[in-house]
Amino acid sequence: MIRYEKYKESGFDWIGEIPEHWEVKKLKYLTFIGNGKDHKKVWDNSGEYPIIGTGGKFGNANTFLYDKPSIILGRKGTIKVLPLLLWN
Repeated sequence: MIRYEKYKESGFDWIGEIPEHWEVKKLKYLTFIGNGKDHKKVWDNSGEYPIIGTGGKFGNANTFLYDKPSIILGRKGTIKVLPLLLWN
């Protein structure tokens, strides 16, 4: 782990101290968080791309939504980084 010279309180007990030059910001100010799309329009049992929900993979699709690494924020509070193509 990288150690920094000076630290400060983050303002959140569950985070603790952060490097002095860091800022604490709400995620909504740093990125766009959108809802998923209806998988029924792209569902294809032999599709190449996985359809992933909060419980994991539940189907396949024949087209993808985004061709860069993505993050899924589940309704149950789980977070998963996916280095794959997502369905459209």
